[in-house]
Amino acid sequence: MEIDKILEKAVHLRKKLHENAEISNKEIKTKKILMDFLRENTTVEIVEFERFFYAVHRENEATKTVALRSEMDAIIDNNGCAFHGCGHDGHAAILCALAMLIDKKKLGKNVLFLFQHGEENGTGAREIMPYLKPLDIDYIFGCHNLPGIEKNKAVIKEGVFFCASKGINIDFIGKQTHASTPELGINPIYAIAKIAEEIEDFSKFKGYGENGEFKSMVLATIVSASAGNKDNYGISPGQGNLQLTLRSEKSEDLQRLEDKILKIVKKQAEIHKLELKVSYDDEFSDTTNSSEGTRFMEELFLKRGFDYVKINEPYRTSEDFGVYLKNLKGHFLGVGSGEDQPPLHDMKFDFPDDIMKKCVEIYHAIIEEI
Repeated sequence: MEIDKILEKAVHLRKKLHENAEISNKEIKTKKILMDFLRENTTVEIVEFERFFYAVHRENEATKTVALRSEMDAIIDNNGCAFHGCGHDGHAAILCALAMLIDKKKLGKNVLFLFQHGEENGTGAREIMPYLKPLDIDYIFGCHNLPGIEKNKAVIKEGVFFCASKGINIDFIGKQTHASTPELGINPIYAIAKIAEEIEDFSKFKGYGENGEFKSMVLATIVSASAGNKDNYGISPGQGNLQLTLRSEKSEDLQRLEDKILKIVKKQAEIHKLELKVSYDDEFSDTTNSSEGTRFMEELFLKRGFDYVKINEPYRTSEDFGVYLKNLKGHFLGVGSGEDQPPLHDMKFDFPDDIMKKCVEIYHAIIEEI
């Protein structure tokens, strides 16, 4: 099939995925749309699981197995509805376009197209990895569109590309009482206010590299803070909550930051006679590219004449592809989606279809050269 016809179909698929966006671990329609498309347009072998699936271009005389991964999930917009504000609809359509391009061709390799659930909350790759281990995958590659970078320019990074992060949920249990007698209760808001004040310094981005007791950048962002319920003017609340996202270039610094913040939390809880319940969510390890994988990508781009940039500092955002790179050889790269493209997760973000062709060309080159 000609590339223009393939891309036309892929763009139509991308728009259909965009219209049927689903949040992490709820990608039911999305998965079906993708599997139906591949069945109708390719001869790949589809292996389905409850939350995810992979499709295999299999050759009897293959000497290697190369995996390519795309995410399927969307995020939530300002109205609480799912929307593809990170471009995963485009990423999935790119893999489908490549599957059409190589269908029935002899490459000397098996190609495994992995369509992953739950990237946005960090659950997908951890759940999938055990299923990949028996498949004898030699290499795995992934790609993400990057706003702020010239369209179709590839981005590579040796070492940490995307930071480690985790969400911490802290519930404070005090004692509710009448608003006229607050001295008879224990209102958590004062402890929460003190904690926010004490950790404010960690909310200021200080760049990468040595940072006091930390070996690299660390960042703590309060994403939610509350006590009681709105419009209950007669009650001094006994329940409070604080949620934070912790972030660091290196996973070991993430643990140091967590220990330091929890020390502050426990101190204030003790002072204010509060009970604590701590839980975690959205946990991501760092996504780190090996020198070997980076060298392969740079040599490939030079050989094929692809425009690229090699960056020195990681992105502060997180990406669960790091789970795969801790278990398999491979590389994670970026492709510019436009200098004027709205940022990822912005309400105005929409995947630019005109970078699909370049992404397909890059993946195709990787398969041929690896």
